[in-house]
Amino acid sequence: MKLVRWVVGGWISRAYLVVVVAATVWAFVSVARWGQPDADLAVIWPMLLTGPVSWLLFAVVPHALADSDVVFVVCLSVGALANAVVIDAVVRQIRRARASYDMPLRGEAERG
Repeated sequence: MKLVRWVVGGWISRAYLVVVVAATVWAFVSVARWGQPDADLAVIWPMLLTGPVSWLLFAVVPHALADSDVVFVVCLSVGALANAVVIDAVVRQIRRARASYDMPLRGEAERG
């Protein structure tokens, strides 16, 4: 449970993961429903949302597995989780910086 809280501890990282899931579902529905060549461009959005980690994973996947939907979802999932961890860490660091900025300095508390 602590690992899950570490990955998706804040509401901003959770919102990011919801957007990634929605874009991925939309891409799969778009490709399945409309068999047009332009429908394949729908998969660009989840890839852009989960980069650069997913791009690296797509680059190292063997060519024989590259067309698999499972490999696609796994690469997107790992990229999304990595980005969620980074987003949560940045938000925590900003909150710590704001909290330390709002604290009075040592000498000001005694003077005021």
